Amino acid sequence: MPKVILVADDSRMFRQLEQNVLHQHGYVLIHAEDGAQAVRLASVEVPDLVLLDVQMPVMDGNKALSILKSNERTCHIPVVMLTAEAGPRDREVMTGLGAHAVLAKPITGPALLQAVRNAIGEA
Repeated sequence: MPKVILVADDSRMFRQLEQNVLHQHGYVLIHAEDGAQAVRLASVEVPDLVLLDVQMPVMDGNKALSILKSNERTCHIPVVMLTAEAGPRDREVMTGLGAHAVLAKPITGPALLQAVRNAIGEA
């Protein structure tokens, strides 16, 4: 059974990159364009992993992460945060909120694939 990944990013270009990299490795992707949509989809679909951008409209990634981790239906889902702001303090905040990992943008295909495999236990 293929693993399902929820990709939450307001950048169409980045969602396409993730689609190109992950789909060819057998992952099924569902997409959200903002944090609020990501929270709703995660609660309904209960994916195997969430890739969550930090800077998004409507609800930012940190707020969405906090909600996902406080909901009993989604708290077990590993979340990999994607951000252009990946300084030590930013990483500390995100891991404190429950992020499995933090990747700094721009992200290469191999780095993305490795982070996904690590987060869902396939590495």
